[in-house]
Amino acid sequence: MSTAVTVLQDLVLAGLVVASAIAAWQFARKPGSQRGYLAAGLALIALQSVFGLIGQVTNYRYRALQILGTAAFLGSAYLLLMFRHSFVPVARWWRACAAAALIGVGIAAIVSKLPYTRHPTYTTAQSFVLRALVIVWSAVLLEPTVLFWVASRTRPRVQRIRLKLLSLSFALIVLTRIAIVLARTGQNKTSSIVENSLALLFLPLLYVTLIPPAWLRRIWRREEEQERLLTRHLAMFAPETTTLAERALEWAMRLVGSSGGFILDVDGHVLARNSVSEREAEGYFVYSESGRATVFQYEPDGRLAIAVPIVQERGRGLLVVIAGPFTLLFGSDEMQTLEEHAEVIGFALDRVTLTETRRMLEQSKTQFLANAAHELRTPLASIVGFAELFAGGLDKMPEDAVKEGLAAIVRQGRRMSTLVSDLLDLSQLELGKARMRIQPISLAPTVEQSVENARPPGGPPVQVSVGPELTVLADSTRLDQVLTNLLTNAFRHGGPNVAVKANQVNGVVHLVVADDGPGIPPDLRPHLFEPFSRALNAQAKEGSGLGLAIARSLVEAFGGTLSYEPADGGGARFVVHLQSAG
Repeated sequence: MSTAVTVLQDLVLAGLVVASAIAAWQFARKPGSQRGYLAAGLALIALQSVFGLIGQVTNYRYRALQILGTAAFLGSAYLLLMFRHSFVPVARWWRACAAAALIGVGIAAIVSKLPYTRHPTYTTAQSFVLRALVIVWSAVLLEPTVLFWVASRTRPRVQRIRLKLLSLSFALIVLTRIAIVLARTGQNKTSSIVENSLALLFLPLLYVTLIPPAWLRRIWRREEEQERLLTRHLAMFAPETTTLAERALEWAMRLVGSSGGFILDVDGHVLARNSVSEREAEGYFVYSESGRATVFQYEPDGRLAIAVPIVQERGRGLLVVIAGPFTLLFGSDEMQTLEEHAEVIGFALDRVTLTETRRMLEQSKTQFLANAAHELRTPLASIVGFAELFAGGLDKMPEDAVKEGLAAIVRQGRRMSTLVSDLLDLSQLELGKARMRIQPISLAPTVEQSVENARPPGGPPVQVSVGPELTVLADSTRLDQVLTNLLTNAFRHGGPNVAVKANQVNGVVHLVVADDGPGIPPDLRPHLFEPFSRALNAQAKEGSGLGLAIARSLVEAFGGTLSYEPADGGGARFVVHLQSAG
């Protein structure tokens, strides 16, 4: 029976040596505190067995091997406790107590001079010290054993299984140590055979915990895969971007047991995030340039993270999941699955973006038609009203009333004509069918002509500062239309002082039309260049509300830009940037 116990012990110890080699290989591939503590702890256990084998070969001649073996044995317990600490921090006092207890029983083992022979015989005191040695060692390891099992209850399926296997593996290590002590003390050899046999049967669990094969991880992930199918359906039918991104991120985090993550759009803006600030997330947009999933170290706390590019029609977004305290390993299988998931997210975001764009266009078109109808209805109602009044008895009306009515009809008819003309201009520009002759033109004469066209009779003079040497690429007639519109708005809505200035910087001409009036209300500025966008105090004044929209479209057709900025000290400043022809 002693031979059977010895053979089983040697097989179990050989299995632990292989397990420590696997852990060391993992640490060499991807260094980190978790893998480092685990590899070192298992290595010390294996080293203890090596010292034992050397002792047998040398007929237990060197007691130093016993001391080194005891130190390796006790040191392995503390390293495995630190392995647990790398997941969830262990209180400092508990670590201090564990270290003190391990050192205490180690010193007791040396002082008591435990027998170091092939068939040792223990005194009562030595048996007590040997048992205390194993009890303290086991107590230190039982805490993470229980912790991993309890923590597994709330984790995703893959991590739940791996944490339970890790808990069982720790229990296995404790079981083998107890079995060896029972055999060494010469008691309960039958129990020792049973315990070593069970330990040998459970060794595959330790291997599976350290390096689970891809096919086994796929089996574990069946529950998450079902949710992934739901995510695919969501990708096909999600009503808007936020819902899609949040659900897609949730599934990705469940896959690897992540404690945080985020999704960025092609512009680097956050679509969804969990346990990460918006500023931190946007700082990792650089990883979207990679063609494949990338494992990197998340800077705030050094945890590992996976960055997966999300390929879309307009560019590349980014999916990032950050390892949680119980994320044991990012395997190639998880990375491949996340890449497939990111591909689905990319297609889905394109679909949702297209749907949202179409919805916005439909809303814009509806609003545009409603605004156009409203703008046409006002002059049309005036014309119809006067026409009905004339039809009811023109010969009975005073001559002055008839003249006033006819003048109103002409005025409102011209207003309608202007509105229809503006609508046609805007539609032609949006369709890219507006006729233009873009060529080098001198800016100063065009500005002077526009000032004359826009300045009302008896209006204040305009301060013009445009050098005669400035030339731009534009259509002369259309540029006059743009400047006339800006100057008309300045005279109509601004203060008494209007100025036009221009200068050239790095091949770009900056043309500014400014006034000292009240300026544009802040709530109107984001919509200033949209059709029919007007301030409340401008509703009663002349104008279709299309002028600025047409002006910006014309300038953009020239290859330039038109923008608004508040003037220093009050007033409005419209800035036209045009390419210089000089």
